[in-house]
Amino acid sequence: MTPSLAALEPGLYFLIPFFHRVLYKIDLRIISYNVPSQRGLTRDNIPVEVDAIMYYQVKDPTAAILNVDNYHRATQMSSLSALRDM
Repeated sequence: MTPSLAALEPGLYFLIPFFHRVLYKIDLRIISYNVPSQRGLTRDNIPVEVDAIMYYQVKDPTAAILNVDNYHRATQMSSLSALRDM
């Protein structure tokens, strides 16, 4: 029998509808995200426009669900912030 509130490892499981529920499915593959271009100024006040592509992969599915409301959006916002800081 499958535990009711547990993170399951990959494999074959039999779930009884209305008794067991799958709350979240986490994709453990590498995910790519095209960071929108950001405008900024260099130290000598020259305008630049920078864009980037980010690749990320979930290593701990339990932490991705329990520690952040929406881990996809949090990762995207973090990449935008890091690009702006550069």
